[in-house]
Amino acid sequence: MKLYRSNFSPPSLKLYGTTIVNLLGTTGKSVADTDTVSFSSVNGHIYFDSLHDLKISGDGTEKTITNDTSATADIAVYDLTAMGDLDPARAA
Repeated sequence: MKLYRSNFSPPSLKLYGTTIVNLLGTTGKSVADTDTVSFSSVNGHIYFDSLHDLKISGDGTEKTITNDTSATADIAVYDLTAMGDLDPARAA
């Protein structure tokens, strides 16, 4: 019985080191329904809103996220561009 392929080659892939930091910190923990949290964006950076599964484009202004889930929720925002010096093309 043959249990392996003799012509097997490992897949080619790229791994990137990433540090994930919630920009909201503890402010995003247990946010009541209809309450908001805010963060200051950096022009040209791309952010990820975990509550709405949404990418947000930074333009140097304050961004506000509203908990519209009808329940208390945890909200996290990640700066995809700043994570490991992620370039805008990879962040998109």
